[in-house]
Amino acid sequence: KQHKMSEKKGIQLRDASYYGKCMFGGVLACGLTHASTVTLDVAKCRSQAHGDSGRWPKGLVPSIKKIAAEEGASGLRRGWVPTLFGYGIQGLFKFGLNEFFKDVYGGLIGVENL
Repeated sequence: KQHKMSEKKGIQLRDASYYGKCMFGGVLACGLTHASTVTLDVAKCRSQAHGDSGRWPKGLVPSIKKIAAEEGASGLRRGWVPTLFGYGIQGLFKFGLNEFFKDVYGGLIGVENL
């Protein structure tokens, strides 16, 4: 299904649902992908910061196992929510506004000049 573009001051804009879908896609693309790797990042940082002192195991898998053993599932989920929201908002604007401004500036410059 192709989204219709409406004429506004010489600039052709698509209907709002198109930009909404782009924004939602950005939330999923950025928010979910970044949130899914937070556990790996926490384990890596703890290994780097405390591995030499012997307080924390070196390596990704032993570090994840220690987090799970000492902190349980909540330790493995630490940081997911703020990362999901932070990167989700970034994706919302990055993907949604990118499409909007492509249409605006493309209309100002003219398709033949792109």
